[in-house]
Amino acid sequence: MRIRCLPLIVIALEACTPTVSEPAGPCTENFCLPDGAKITRTQEGPDFNVHDVSWMGQRFGIYEGNHPQKGDQGSRAAVKLRIDPKARIGVAEGRGSIIVATGKGWPAFLDVMGPCRSDKDCTLVKFAEGLRGR
Repeated sequence: MRIRCLPLIVIALEACTPTVSEPAGPCTENFCLPDGAKITRTQEGPDFNVHDVSWMGQRFGIYEGNHPQKGDQGSRAAVKLRIDPKARIGVAEGRGSIIVATGKGWPAFLDVMGPCRSDKDCTLVKFAEGLRGR
């Protein structure tokens, strides 16, 4: 009897084993960074946070709050991200800005900023693709 039940127990345990997700970097209260990223500094404002991040030898900034700057950065092309499939990117002078809607009350947005030659050749997009919500 015990030998017959053993395969069923193994199958049941495999079914209950959680799937392994992609590794993620450090997390804040609201999001996780891509693997290998590091928050180097955080500035707290009255209703926002700004994080300086290093990743793959590049510097990035992440604004976390409800009122992102929507300055003139050319056209706002669509970018499909895991954290926000309807995100938009603006590029100007070798830097990009991706506005990410979080779907939360606070922060309602992340403004992810970093190096970007164009919306087609952009390290910032690769960085933002690794962001995960919490």
